[in-house]
Amino acid sequence: MGQEKFKFINDIILESKSILELKDDWDDEGALKPSAKVYNLATIVFQKIVWGYFNSKCMVSVNEEQAFMMLKININACNDGSIDIHFNNEKMHIGYKVNKKQVLINVSLREITFAAKKSNPKAKNDFSNDDFCIEGKLNKNSQLGFILNYLLDGMV
Repeated sequence: MGQEKFKFINDIILESKSILELKDDWDDEGALKPSAKVYNLATIVFQKIVWGYFNSKCMVSVNEEQAFMMLKININACNDGSIDIHFNNEKMHIGYKVNKKQVLINVSLREITFAAKKSNPKAKNDFSNDDFCIEGKLNKNSQLGFILNYLLDGMV
């Protein structure tokens, strides 16, 4: 991957650092501030997903690089003190008739959970209108690159 792709990944992490500046009750409804440990774990999980995918490839195609750059990725605080990492391929659907896919990973010190959704191209981009949904737990010590394989499958 070119240097600008690495910058994109680092920019996502840098943008998420504002989570560390939150105070308790940041939503005015009693939300807990995510701890630095939870934040660090979330960034490790994010990096394991990204680098796990690209490191599993002997050679990364230009199409794979472009598809990765089109993913919508957000790292956000949750009101229970955990952190969500949300991957969404919605930006890839301009001119394509493929399934919309998204993965939501929730990171806390207790556990790392995920929900993956695939819906037809005309469905809404939320987890309430599922054509296909799978949920489970992740081990932070496992290879996590399969998550990007799922999101990019059919797009490259």
